Amino acid sequence: MNPVFKKGASSIITEIKNVNSPLAHASEQQVEINNLLADAYAALWEDDLELAGSIITHARVQDEMNPEVKFVEILLERWRITLHEELPKIQSPEEQGNLIISKCQSLRDDFKIHNKDSQQISSKSRDAIQHFLASIAKKKYYEEMRQNPSKRNNLAFRIKLMHTYKLCFEYERAIKILSASLGQADPAHHSYIYAHIADCFSESENQVQAKVFFKHAFFIDPSSIPCYELQSPMIHDILHIIQREHRYPPQYFNEWIPIYGYITRYFDIKHKLSPIETENTKQEINSYEIKLNDVRLLGKDDSAVLIPRLLSKFFLLLDHYSLSEKLHHKQDEIANKIREYDSYIFSLYEENHNKHS
Repeated sequence: MNPVFKKGASSIITEIKNVNSPLAHASEQQVEINNLLADAYAALWEDDLELAGSIITHARVQDEMNPEVKFVEILLERWRITLHEELPKIQSPEEQGNLIISKCQSLRDDFKIHNKDSQQISSKSRDAIQHFLASIAKKKYYEEMRQNPSKRNNLAFRIKLMHTYKLCFEYERAIKILSASLGQADPAHHSYIYAHIADCFSESENQVQAKVFFKHAFFIDPSSIPCYELQSPMIHDILHIIQREHRYPPQYFNEWIPIYGYITRYFDIKHKLSPIETENTKQEINSYEIKLNDVRLLGKDDSAVLIPRLLSKFFLLLDHYSLSEKLHHKQDEIANKIREYDSYIFSLYEENHNKHS
């Protein structure tokens, strides 16, 4: 049995036996249901859908009203149909893997919907089913590589394979695939790769490295990062803050992630720029200022992207200047620039800066 699950299953049993736990006062039937659920999830971690299904059927007989049993039974039946009826109609192993991965997102959505009003369904159900599905997708992709060895060097295919490892909670392996892909990837794809490396670190509870890579990713090119693929609470917390502001259209939320990540100190890992990086950042600032001036003269409203891109470069310089005593005096100059372009963001920055200074 997967060691990650062993820990989860044993914690359920420990909680049941703990006299201080509310579960200790549950009926014998509820204890039996919890044990059956743990056994079903163990079967899924071992890729045994039929065994898991029979255990859940037995649990349903024991307690037909249990919300978690009902939820898992519906999902297992849905996936039994997909695997036994839909998948055989697709010839390519890669396309079969693609179908499974595309539906994994719907699994997470289903879990959120069912737990929207009350936390009645354990995340262990989602994780066990997700691991089961991703394991199948992974096997399909390796089957594709055996049939078409050239796929090994195909970046898009390697990214697909990486997703299966992420969904199987094998984060170290996913990071290795991503890191190896950086060398062959076009720079336009670097932000995407860095974001997924960060996500793997976040999910494996290495938050310092997660912050480093998330900051790097979103300060380079936030628009290239599909946030729905990321599982880290850090990014979704920032998005929630941006949404709550009611200041920006949803299509520009990504552009504001580096700004609010910096202000709220989610991205509080500072980076001292090299001379080349410093010069490039200054050139980018100059370019964005010229573009902003042009669109304003032409009466166009193209500032929705230009403003956050410009502000993000200012914040990079602020970090850089704060790390060098000789350059401390330049921080006021940059802060005034931020105030000039967005007084509201400046007020948030000043408030948080004073709070932590």
